[in-house]
Amino acid sequence: TKNSKTKAHLKSFIDKGVIETGLTFKDYLQPLYHTLKVLKYKDKFDIFHFHFTSLFDYVNLALVKNLTNVLFTFHTTIPLFPFDKGLEFRKRILEEEFSNIPFVSISNNQRNNVKINFIQTIYHGIKSQEFPFNEKATNDSLLYLSRISPMKGADYAIKVAKTIHKKLILAGKVEIKNA
Repeated sequence: TKNSKTKAHLKSFIDKGVIETGLTFKDYLQPLYHTLKVLKYKDKFDIFHFHFTSLFDYVNLALVKNLTNVLFTFHTTIPLFPFDKGLEFRKRILEEEFSNIPFVSISNNQRNNVKINFIQTIYHGIKSQEFPFNEKATNDSLLYLSRISPMKGADYAIKVAKTIHKKLILAGKVEIKNA
């Protein structure tokens, strides 16, 4: 988007991201428009870097499937939403139709049981090794720190806290519309 910050030369056709405009990831027209505009200039770009964040990104995979200068970073579980219906079919589509596309994972756990072209894991967020797990900790509460959105799993954090009878602190920006 035009408000992205980079040291590289930025060319964008959309002013703001989906969430910043008040839309959700179910509103496919803005991302579709952006992808279609970019593809008109495909010979002008060194690389196309897509962030796989919603079901719409299967459309992006199909649109850029035959490009050689493309990369996808997965920001979700693979395939999307682990307890969703159609999980095995989504995995099958990835493996059969898009296994030639380079993918970056944000955790090694995302790679479990999916046979696609993972080229690297690039972690983001905190350096977990700087915050070692302490089995003897006396704090009886859990912390969930993320954007508060259905796609981020706050509902699972609540279920875990209830199951193990712990207090849960939810912290983060609340997304007004459902994702």
